Amino acid sequence: MERELIIISTPLPPRPCGIGGYTAMLGRYWPEDTRVFHLVDAEAQESARHLGLGNILQMERTKRSMLQQLNKHPDADILLQYAGRAYDRLGCPFWLLGALREWRRRHPERRLTVFFHELWGEVPWTSKFALTEAASRWISKRLMRLADGVVTNTPHHAARLQRAFGGEMMDCVPVGSNILPALDGFPRFEERAKGEFAVLTAPYGRVQLFREMGEALRKLADKGLLKQVHIIGPSDPRWAAEEKRLLKDFLPGGQVKMHGILAADKVSELLSHCAFALLAQPVESLMKSTAFMAFASHQMVVVSSRHDDSGEVPQEFLVKPEVLWERDGNDGFLASKAKGLHEWYQEHASWGRIAGRVAKIC
Repeated sequence: MERELIIISTPLPPRPCGIGGYTAMLGRYWPEDTRVFHLVDAEAQESARHLGLGNILQMERTKRSMLQQLNKHPDADILLQYAGRAYDRLGCPFWLLGALREWRRRHPERRLTVFFHELWGEVPWTSKFALTEAASRWISKRLMRLADGVVTNTPHHAARLQRAFGGEMMDCVPVGSNILPALDGFPRFEERAKGEFAVLTAPYGRVQLFREMGEALRKLADKGLLKQVHIIGPSDPRWAAEEKRLLKDFLPGGQVKMHGILAADKVSELLSHCAFALLAQPVESLMKSTAFMAFASHQMVVVSSRHDDSGEVPQEFLVKPEVLWERDGNDGFLASKAKGLHEWYQEHASWGRIAGRVAKIC
């Protein structure tokens, strides 16, 4: 008999949502021995048309509505894609916890897996957010008690959950790239545009990047090692003025091209063209960074101000900016970094690998 699984998540594409996008890719690559249903809290019909799926259910953000949808498939196991603020603006979806408690009471033989994509904030007790973050932590603890399996996306998250609630360290599964390379692959590092760098992040993240790496970018440009920075992503009036000022200060020669929002295939073309990518992601959150995974899946050299010398993967494949001028374009060393990162991605963070690992936990 074919197994049934309900994946509970926020809206699927075309709605721009990190958890929803992750869930759609997970369902796409899920092993074929399972019939997967999606239960979302908005825009089910639009997602069904966009994805060509007929297995998307919709609930309201209430205990009663969620139970009504779950009861349509009483023999299904559940995978909950969880982040408190994804289901409640304060990060405290009591209705969701209540529904799963009742579901567990009615179906003790079924299996529940909780995937923690985000955790509660750690704030001082004097903070105005102390009460809501404590409530978010309380809900997370109860979800863990209900669950048969628990998974998260970074070792940092896994360690926090283990410290907070005890038990064994849970499984840690990374995100995958939401920008997939073309089927015919991409050029080798040696064949790419050496002086061109890609930036793929939100506006505030770009401001952080240019604050941290501005001086290094100026030096790379002065040495002729940086000819163009391709900025991919939306603009935001809250950060546009500072971003413009930083770019003018550090790259006054106009070595910047703003592409705005591009279709996924166009982003892939650009990543396949550039030899380098720029990143200012903290190393403890690399495994849930879709930008990092996009660079890894396209076998790029990732230049980062957050490089550490721990020797741990995947951060060992990052390259500090100064390496580019100290090695004076040593293609062999840089190509080995790009190749090593891509091989790590294929083994640990490609969607087939991710879906297979999560399926085993469920």
